[in-house]
Order: sequence, then C-alpha cells, then structure tokens
Amino acid sequence: MLGSLLPSSRLPQGASLPDKVIHFAIYFVLAFFLTFGLAKQTRWPRIRRNAPYVAFGVCLVYGSILEIIQGTLIPSRAFEWLDFLANAGGAAVVIPIFWMICGNVFDKK
Repeated sequence: MLGSLLPSSRLPQGASLPDKVIHFAIYFVLAFFLTFGLAKQTRWPRIRRNAPYVAFGVCLVYGSILEIIQGTLIPSRAFEWLDFLANAGGAAVVIPIFWMICGNVFDKK
C-alpha cells in the first residue's frame, strides 16, 4: 500500500503484471484477511455476521482516500477511476468466496 503514496518516479519500473491486476490482487488480499478477522471477533456480533460487507466498505473507503490523496497531494500521481474500480473489484470478489467457504457457519439473524 506504500506504493500508492510514492511519487511515480520512485516506483519500480517494468512490473510483470498490469497495474490494474496488482490493484485487484492487493485489495482482494486486504479484504480477505479483514473479512476473516472480523468474522472471528466476538465482541460485535452484528459486524461478525456482516464481516464481508463491512470489509468491503472499509476497503472502498480506504481505496477512495488513497486515490484522492494521489490526485491532490502526491506529485506526478493522479486519481484514476480504473484503479478505484480495480480496488473495489478485488474487495467485492471476497464476498461470495467468504459465503462459499463459510456457508451457514454464522447466525444470520
């Protein structure tokens, strides 16, 4: 995620994967671990039951803030809607995967 805040001149050049695939993968991993962490906590049952949706929301807000910072405060960086969509897509894919893996383990009251 540090790469999101570096000026473009400081980023490694010649990445083997397209930029959007990297965005998708990073936010998939972030949402995956956040979802399972929220699902394992016991203090807030409502958050526990809705863990993938809460994780998606957190990732959406986090990605939005980073894109806005890039577009306003980081020299030679810009806000990109496609980056934002790749971030959201990576986080969104976790939702059905979570329900396929966990099924009815959680009480959905």
